[in-house]
Amino acid sequence: MRKIFKIFFINIVIVFLILFTLEFLARLFGLAGLMGITVDLIHDEKKRIHYIKPNSSGKVFGSNVFFDKFGYRVPSSNYIYKKKDKIILIGDSVAFGNGVIEEETFAGILRKSNNNFEVFNTSVFGYQVRHFNLRKDELDRFKPIKKIFYFVTLNDVFDSSNIAVKNKNEGNYENTNFKKIINLDYLRNLNIYFRDKSYFWMFLKGKIIDPQKVWFKNVLNYYQQNDPKELSVFFENLLAKSIDLKAELTVFILPYEYQTRKCGEEVLLPQKKITNILNGLKIENYDLTSVFCDQNEPKELFYKFDPMHLSENGHKIVYKEIKKRKLK
Repeated sequence: MRKIFKIFFINIVIVFLILFTLEFLARLFGLAGLMGITVDLIHDEKKRIHYIKPNSSGKVFGSNVFFDKFGYRVPSSNYIYKKKDKIILIGDSVAFGNGVIEEETFAGILRKSNNNFEVFNTSVFGYQVRHFNLRKDELDRFKPIKKIFYFVTLNDVFDSSNIAVKNKNEGNYENTNFKKIINLDYLRNLNIYFRDKSYFWMFLKGKIIDPQKVWFKNVLNYYQQNDPKELSVFFENLLAKSIDLKAELTVFILPYEYQTRKCGEEVLLPQKKITNILNGLKIENYDLTSVFCDQNEPKELFYKFDPMHLSENGHKIVYKEIKKRKLK
């Protein structure tokens, strides 16, 4: 019996050492990135809409984040807004800048490189058009506003958030992705835990599943079967709000990583439908998909094994396009 226990113990130690080594190497060589969010940052108002707690700080995708009195992302906990013309950024986690320090996001670069404008980044991870609609009137408190930039991510049409939200009744976390790949609760919760802790887990999962392809196929399926009426209604409302505020509205459309692999017409249906809506409403818009496709290594413009979040290089590309088109 003692011999069996000894063999079992040695095997456990070996497995532990192998996993430890693999985790060390994954971190050392940056093979993947974390995708967890400090849940204490999130205030879920009766499950109607979630907010970021004002004057808070935490981690999002492994990066330190800070929030002002409005619950908007800023470079530091003591950041003071400058008295300049205001640019309002509206978007979800892509415009928020998951996994990238604030100063290296396109919002942060815009903030520090332009002496004529102050940037208010109202983007919140997990937001879709219904969230934007519920909060659009909050822009009134920033009058006068010079420019409003809305950054479209293709999954903005979905009705549910894609972040892990705490279920206070059960004491665990439920992943509300629009299409769950793994439906067993304990496996889902295990994934939520390890995506915030283990680089090797994220690397292994990314290699096996190809999440960029899976997520885009779900998005494409939606656009193939539906017209994005939610976006159309929101664009109308946002245009009316911008007119009321006497602010110049511009919409930027951002691609999914999978689209940039081939950049063929068969994967660009979402952008076409969105552009048609915007052109019909005569809203100035720029589809940045071709810009990403024209880069030598478009995959490097995205967070590792992520369907749409941008890397530092991706944020730099978006900033350059903003500067070229709207800050001449």
